[in-house]
Amino acid sequence: LGDEKMCAGLPDGWFDDGGIGCADDNNVSEYDGDSETFTLTSGDCSSVFPYTSDNMAFVYADLCGNGEIIAEVSNVTGNGFAGIMIRESDDVASRSFAFSTNGVDKLKKEVRINPAYPAFPQFIQSNDKFFVKIVRNGYFFQGFASVDGGQWIPYMSNAINMSGCLKVGLFVTNDTPNSSVSADFTNVFVSGITDGLIGLNGSTIEAQSAAVIPSVSIFPNPASDQLNISLEAFNVPSTQVMITNNIGQNLVQLQLDEVDYNNYQLDISSLPEGVYHLQIRSGNQEVTKKFVIAR
Repeated sequence: LGDEKMCAGLPDGWFDDGGIGCADDNNVSEYDGDSETFTLTSGDCSSVFPYTSDNMAFVYADLCGNGEIIAEVSNVTGNGFAGIMIRESDDVASRSFAFSTNGVDKLKKEVRINPAYPAFPQFIQSNDKFFVKIVRNGYFFQGFASVDGGQWIPYMSNAINMSGCLKVGLFVTNDTPNSSVSADFTNVFVSGITDGLIGLNGSTIEAQSAAVIPSVSIFPNPASDQLNISLEAFNVPSTQVMITNNIGQNLVQLQLDEVDYNNYQLDISSLPEGVYHLQIRSGNQEVTKKFVIAR
């Protein structure tokens, strides 16, 4: 993960390596232990077209396994965006998945699926949704926003070939050069599936040493009206099956208490043609498979 430096003042498990592609003097990170508030300031740290590299203030914890990060973004001052990110490394052109807000009326999603590829920022009109969340499940990443941190709305999802330990954290970046942007981050929370929910005093998530990602086969793929799923790797009585589309909307959710684990037949005749993600959860086991509906 590179040369990590614990920054005085940040909670245990959080690091500030001087931002991403931004001079040390141009970004500042602070933490108020009483209010559990991170404050990040980005001075003249702005990415430019074609967005093949990043320039931002950034603090992070290490996520070595499946999990998520949640934060409430407030007090965004200046012309820019503040949010959360999971990235492969601190290289400026690293693979990454980012979701942010301008603190007023817009959300921004950015995905770099390969090193030095354009991130193609996309803006979404959105009022009052200042809680943001990113969930990692293997190679599959989803971004959500919320008004209150309770009711989450999916806005983005992508499969990115990022494996092993990743950097999960908070960032602030400018929209225009020669300017300064700052933001506060509260209700910051990092979680891992095996280790349970881990707050600010223990935000480094260890790899799931005992967890085994089960092997699941689906066929046919592309499918038409029926999808066959082999569930024999899941050996507990209750299994949850979900289907989401490419923007993370949950279209199908089933709780299977008694199934033929060798071959479960799922009716997909009501779904239109397109690309989907099948997510299967059973106990501490979880796997996501991509499939296509074509008729």
